[in-house]
Amino acid sequence: MFGFTQHLRYPGNELPLDDFISEYRRLYQAGIDLFAKFNPCEIHDGHCYDGRNGGSDFCCSHCDHLTDTGCTAEALYCKLWLCGTLRKKKDLSEEFIAQLNAIVKEAGIVCRGMGGRRDLSRYITMFYGKKGYQEWIASKVRSNSTSSQSES
Repeated sequence: MFGFTQHLRYPGNELPLDDFISEYRRLYQAGIDLFAKFNPCEIHDGHCYDGRNGGSDFCCSHCDHLTDTGCTAEALYCKLWLCGTLRKKKDLSEEFIAQLNAIVKEAGIVCRGMGGRRDLSRYITMFYGKKGYQEWIASKVRSNSTSSQSES
């Protein structure tokens, strides 16, 4: 379905950092798009499907990355999360489940089976070390600086 990850080699660092970031972000956006298309959580009036049915509100409640303005992390597995209530109680379309499972499978390859509430920066540090992380931060600063200059 998505295709690129067939070229990744687990568990080494054969994938260049820029390619890892690109693939991670592609999957992250695929998760956002999938949930937007199917809306399985049915968020209305500040409550998700589970919260409206007597459960707890939102999977990300009490997460350190959640602020009043939203999530501060670019956490792939959070974008692909489906709570147990939805998995058990709600009739989810087979198309949604198949697409979600395909993205999760690719995410497992890209993230080397290390899921959880980890931001992209954490994966970069784990897989490419402090040097790779510093290179990434420097490239972000250069990119932001270039963008700011082109806007003036």
